[in-house]
Amino acid sequence: DVSSLHCLITPENVSTKNPSDDAQIDTLIDFSLLGFTKEILLDKYDEVSDRVLLNPEGRYMTNLFEVDKSVIEQARSNKEKIVLANDYIATLKTISDSISIQFLGIYLPNFSLNSLQKIASSTSKSILGLG
Repeated sequence: DVSSLHCLITPENVSTKNPSDDAQIDTLIDFSLLGFTKEILLDKYDEVSDRVLLNPEGRYMTNLFEVDKSVIEQARSNKEKIVLANDYIATLKTISDSISIQFLGIYLPNFSLNSLQKIASSTSKSILGLG
């Protein structure tokens, strides 16, 4: 149950590629998710994600929406090889980072933007299998 979670996030328990370099998370914060349910957190993530992905001038709608439609059409046509734009994964990672930074900023307001970017980048790499 997320509502009873209480944790201390420190540079020692937030993973970075090289703990000795200056890429460590630079915020020490004691926070509680008391009162938040999994559903509340998921709803807020969906809200942030929709705002980023469905923005008509945003990177997804201007760069990747047509590519995704093409991928679906290629799959429906039983193409043996599905073709993506060269920058598809990099753009998708940038979009994923943006969603994560905005979402984390809501619940971790005392974290610096730099720390949020590092967490988001690491998460995106893991989710996309790039790390």
